[in-house]
Amino acid sequence: MASLFDAEAIDLSVPAKAKAGILRDMTDLAGKTGKVYDCEALFHELVERENAASTAIGAGIALLHPRYHDPYMFEDTFIAYGRSERAIFFGAPDGAGTRHFFLICSTDHEAHLHILARLAMLAHGTDLVERLEASADVDDVLKAIRECEGEFAVGD
Repeated sequence: MASLFDAEAIDLSVPAKAKAGILRDMTDLAGKTGKVYDCEALFHELVERENAASTAIGAGIALLHPRYHDPYMFEDTFIAYGRSERAIFFGAPDGAGTRHFFLICSTDHEAHLHILARLAMLAHGTDLVERLEASADVDDVLKAIRECEGEFAVGD
């Protein structure tokens, strides 16, 4: 899954202070890849998805994604990752703040579901959050994801 992350779409200091700001910042981050056809449409889809139900899964992580799968929204499947400067109330089931935001941008419905499931398993089945908290740069983030995936595969 680490191969789905684009270095341009990883930010370890997302400045937003509230949910709407996170959605805007993450949309802008994904837009830096050049793979998003319509950033405004993506932003509106993320807002609508969050209005329906929070994508925060607890453990300080939210798995942002559009409300409806649209294979024509993105040039290619990728994941953007942002770590906010402060914990944001995002509606997590554990009531805790959220600092780690993964924006899943998928051109394929099955891949979208696989990515969602895989990230949720890594979030709750490994020490991914701790590793992301300790990450100092993009390389550290990618290494954390690769290593957690490897550890999880051994434990499957």
